[in-house]
Amino acid sequence: MFLSCKKSEVVVELSVLATASEGAFEDQRREPSGPSQGQRDLWTLQQLRERSMSAVQEVESGTGITLLRLSMGADEVTLFNAISAVASYASQLRALSAKVNLDDQKLVQFVWTNALNSASFSSHKLAFELGAVLFNAATLLSTTGRATVMSIDPAHRGTFPAAIKAACNALLTAAAAFQEIKTVFPLSQDSACIDFTPAVLDALEAVLIADAQELFLKKAVFDNMSPSTIAKLASGTAETFRRAYTLLAASSINGVFPAYWIQLARGKLGLYEGISFYNQSKVVAATSDAGFYGIQIAWLRAAQNALKSVHVEVFDGGANLAMRILKGVTGADTSAGFYFQESLNRVKAEVMATMEFVNGVLVPAEKDNDIIYVESVPALSALTMPTAAIMVKPDIAPLFDIYITNKIFPPLFETLTPLYIRQSQERYLKVRTEHLQPIEDLQTATTNCRTGLASINLPNAIESVFKPDSQILLEMQQTVMRDCVGDAERNGQVPPLAHMMQSAASLLLSQRDKTVQLLRAARAALDTEEAEDAEMRHGFGARWARVESTELTRGLREAIGGYADKLDDAQASDAIVLGKVDGNFQNLALLGDEGLLSVLIQGGGGGPLGESGIAAEAASRDEVNKLKGALALLNDLISKRELLFQDVQAAKAADDILPSILEASNGVHVMNEEDVFMANLKKYDAFVETSLASLTTQNNIMALITTRNQKFMEWVQTNERLTKRTEFIADHARGVALFKEIMTNLGAGIEFYTDFEPILKKLLVNCQDFCMTRGIEKKELLAELQQKSISQERQVWDGNLSSLNFKFDHNPPPSAPPPFKRQ
Repeated sequence: MFLSCKKSEVVVELSVLATASEGAFEDQRREPSGPSQGQRDLWTLQQLRERSMSAVQEVESGTGITLLRLSMGADEVTLFNAISAVASYASQLRALSAKVNLDDQKLVQFVWTNALNSASFSSHKLAFELGAVLFNAATLLSTTGRATVMSIDPAHRGTFPAAIKAACNALLTAAAAFQEIKTVFPLSQDSACIDFTPAVLDALEAVLIADAQELFLKKAVFDNMSPSTIAKLASGTAETFRRAYTLLAASSINGVFPAYWIQLARGKLGLYEGISFYNQSKVVAATSDAGFYGIQIAWLRAAQNALKSVHVEVFDGGANLAMRILKGVTGADTSAGFYFQESLNRVKAEVMATMEFVNGVLVPAEKDNDIIYVESVPALSALTMPTAAIMVKPDIAPLFDIYITNKIFPPLFETLTPLYIRQSQERYLKVRTEHLQPIEDLQTATTNCRTGLASINLPNAIESVFKPDSQILLEMQQTVMRDCVGDAERNGQVPPLAHMMQSAASLLLSQRDKTVQLLRAARAALDTEEAEDAEMRHGFGARWARVESTELTRGLREAIGGYADKLDDAQASDAIVLGKVDGNFQNLALLGDEGLLSVLIQGGGGGPLGESGIAAEAASRDEVNKLKGALALLNDLISKRELLFQDVQAAKAADDILPSILEASNGVHVMNEEDVFMANLKKYDAFVETSLASLTTQNNIMALITTRNQKFMEWVQTNERLTKRTEFIADHARGVALFKEIMTNLGAGIEFYTDFEPILKKLLVNCQDFCMTRGIEKKELLAELQQKSISQERQVWDGNLSSLNFKFDHNPPPSAPPPFKRQ
């Protein structure tokens, strides 16, 4: 092989791509159930990928496919099938890439090994996969082209032109594939994927172009074309190898390519420069211009210098350097070693032959000029260089037109909308958004209008000013019923709020007393038991041998202390709440007194605050009526917009630009896209005009409302009676809030004591159980001590009796009297 293929040993499941691109693979379902056509195409693409991998592996896995075998006609079918498999996969990847953008989805990870340094590189982009496949296609094609070149035999004049054409097409297609990688997957020069860096791809492309250009020169020589044509073609060939040599030897990719690549390019550069100069000398020799002999010698000398230079640099006066270059190559890679050894041998032979030929012409020419013509020989820089005729240009089309023999019918992903169509749809949506901006502005203005009216409290402010006293009184009572009374209502009657607060406070105190008594009883039980234990210990001293009560009651007393602290904190909070009750009792008691509220709301230092007093100011009322009329116009305007917005949404939902885009498409892009968009947007023109008119009307009405509202507010703020009524209503609201706060606090306290009571009851039971157990223990220990005391007294008595030394006859005669019987 001329160059190794890239390898991928990581299994990639392409079917996961079906979840990408907003359902792009689902929108062309051909059956009611089962996979869509797009999903089936992905499965086929998966098979193509696996087949291309197997084909490349077969070519490179030691099956014996080498340039030597290929040059002899062996393994051509295997290599052609490998190119066909790779090209088939690449063509379908191109089709998929043209229709959906999967780069941002990150659904799969493609991993490939570099061909030039065996390092791995991965990417989630489909373009990276396509680039790797194109690289392998280029590698296989270059192998085919070079094998064809090696098999060319000018002696077979019938097959020579066809072989030249086939080799040239393969090389240029490979060059185009390398060139396309830079477009489909551009990378920076410092990328870890060395195969895809611009400098490497440029060098590979340049080498293949130079090889193809070389074939054109061979064909010209084969066809016996004129020296002028050959000189131009040779000059073009030298230029292509000069570019290849420069790119291969670039410092940015130093060490990437083997040295023999660079030396071969340098050798061919010198060879074809010499051939170009030699044929240019023949062109000059055919003219009759004055001084032609000196110019002919100048071209011959230039040819000789070019050939000598490459002979010294590359071949070191022979084949030594070339063979040193090939050391380590032939053993490691028989195919590459054979190709470059053969190529270098051919170049060396041609250089030597051309040098000999040029020298055979130059020596007699210089002798004739010295004796006969005596013309000056110009320097090479003074000569006009032959026009470089470069006849080759990379073309990737043959890869997909010639090598894919088993094309898929119909092609994959035909049911998917092409990417340029989808992009056109996206552009249309952006244009439509801009076109409908007045409608969006109207929606924003509607929201701002409602927010603005709410901020100045219209129309609620108007309604509150002209609300009758009876209505205000009713609302106050409703507020009290809702916020203060709640579930306490009975039969539609509002209980006195003072009674509610008093009842809650009494219940709080009652619950608190219960908990205090429970805690006190628990502490008293322990105190009594400890006092009894201490009394017994004092009376019996060391004989009262049991654990002291203070040690046993430590845990219970700590619990009692903790609960006592909680009760102290609760009582402190109670004091604050009960202080609020006492301080606000009289005022809060008025909240639910309907009669008293009625008197207060209608009386005061400013006189009656009722509707009759307000209605007397007819001028102000007329101004307010105008304000209310403007608000009515605004409400009517906004209500009509809702229908407009609904119609616009319905039009957008039914808006399908795709048929129009497809009709205007030429298969590559959308023709006259802007005209297509504007024709489709005409359906919205009436909506836009209505929106603009409505917005103008709103601005006018809002200006009127602002002016009249300012006058209304000035009147409200300067009316003393309204001010007092407003203050009274605010005071009532604050009273309601205070009542709710107090009742909430009382409720929280009652709940605390209610929840605390069973805890303290349990504590009391524990203390009582402990005292009872200790009482039983005390009785048992006391009885034991008393028994010990009696036993000890008896022992003392018995000892006293024995000390008297009384002797008793226990067997007296029958006639003897009892021992203690009084005589």
